[in-house]
Amino acid sequence: MGINYEKKFGDYLTQILFKSYTHSISHNPWFEFKDTSKKIQYAAPDFLIDLGEFILILETKLTHREKAESKLLNFYRPLVEATMPGRKPKCVQVFKNFQRGQDTALLLDGPMRLTNPENLADYCLLNWRPL
Repeated sequence: MGINYEKKFGDYLTQILFKSYTHSISHNPWFEFKDTSKKIQYAAPDFLIDLGEFILILETKLTHREKAESKLLNFYRPLVEATMPGRKPKCVQVFKNFQRGQDTALLLDGPMRLTNPENLADYCLLNWRPL
């Protein structure tokens, strides 16, 4: 079910939100890196959106997960910074269901905010529901 949500969000990105943009949207782009023991590892965020100066790193979840924040900021962001120097990564957790009692301070007021990354915090949340 989570894969279906991810696919629907990807379709929304390419067919509606960024349809008229010339920037690239990558679904599950693979990164190869060496861990602290020099072993080769691989990682793939759900989406990367190349907006020139900015790179959006998006993780989709059916239900908001606090651990996704750490994964985005402490794992994917350093990978993007190392492989795309000079670019400014912004991390976004996209989810369908918000857990009761969650802090809404980082919640974006709609998906159009993704098209204006200079005004995004380094980490933010997007509650998105397919039509």
